[in-house]
Amino acid sequence: MVLKINQEFFDLELYCLCKAIYEFLGKDAWKVIWRSGEILFKELEEKLNLKDEKDYVKVLQKLAQYLQDAGYIERINVGRLLDEMKQRKSEEELIVYEMINPALTKYAERLTKEGGAPAHISTGLLLAALKKFGLKGEMVEGPVFLPDGRVIEKWRITALR
Repeated sequence: MVLKINQEFFDLELYCLCKAIYEFLGKDAWKVIWRSGEILFKELEEKLNLKDEKDYVKVLQKLAQYLQDAGYIERINVGRLLDEMKQRKSEEELIVYEMINPALTKYAERLTKEGGAPAHISTGLLLAALKKFGLKGEMVEGPVFLPDGRVIEKWRITALR
């Protein structure tokens, strides 16, 4: 028998875990959130054949596809913001990360408003993947929770120092 977890319960469960972590650790809770993404990336790197990939955007897109296939999210769009990069006349890379109907929305938004550290497992996973390329992502916009179920983040991609 294959069990199917209720999305509302899953969202609530992670809200409770993340809220408890934040209550105990305060701002250090973010270390737990980002570390969980690093652990997940290590678990998936070989499984998804990511070790030899040279383009970090392709790696992000493969991870996004995995999250869709796993039922974590309806759809994810990850890509470079070429027009915005041209307008800024900058060498920095900008990435848009659009999540359509992620499993964690209601309580992630609630915990964000409360000042806590929501699960951010998909964001943590993608940010961990950037490290493989000697890069880091800094959120410059978002997360923006839209009424139609989308959650959008924009990241600035820079070299690790």
